[in-house]
Parts: sequence; structure tokens; C-alpha cells
Amino acid sequence: MKLFKKNKKKSDGIVRRNKKGQLLPGSILNPKGAPKRGTSLTEILSNKINADSLATKLIELADKKNLKAITYIFDRIDGKPQQSIKVDNKQDAEWLELFQDIKKEANDSTE
Repeated sequence: MKLFKKNKKKSDGIVRRNKKGQLLPGSILNPKGAPKRGTSLTEILSNKINADSLATKLIELADKKNLKAITYIFDRIDGKPQQSIKVDNKQDAEWLELFQDIKKEANDSTE
């Protein structure tokens, strides 16, 4: 019975595994690392935008009573408020109860 299984990789690294197929210490599966990704829009914008000037502009807009700027600031500071569900009739209440039961069962099955 073999204790070690040797696989030659393109980088000439040796992958050693135990009987259960687990990697042994010193084995490297990807010696060159993950491939480089392209530049994302988020990276480009974060390199171009000065956060201080953006915050200053946002505060200026809020001072001019710009409702969207005010809402954005409060959402960032306090977090967005939770939405509630209003139940008007018995049928809605039954559906809501059914939904909550299904959600509870799903949570119980994942634990």
C-alpha cells in the first residue's frame, strides 16, 4: 500500500498526500498563486476620488437641503431603517404565518 502519491505539477512541485488524500505539510497546489485580475471600475474610481472632497461635497449638498444627500448621510451614519409588514386581513396573516414557518424550518435545517 502506498503512503504517498506524487503528482508532478507544471512548476515541478511535488504534491504529497496521506492515505486519506489530505495534503501533507510542505505541499503546494498553486505555487504561482491566483491569476491576476483586470482592473475593476471600483478600483479605478477609488484611485481617482478623494474621499475628503467627496464628503465635503456631500455635506454642502445636505446644507442646501438636498434630500437625497441628507438621506444618504443618515443611511451611512445610522443604517437604513428596517421595513415592517402590515397585515390587514386574515388571509394575509395566514400567508405571513406560513412564510415564517418555512423560514424557521429552513434555519433549523441549516444549523
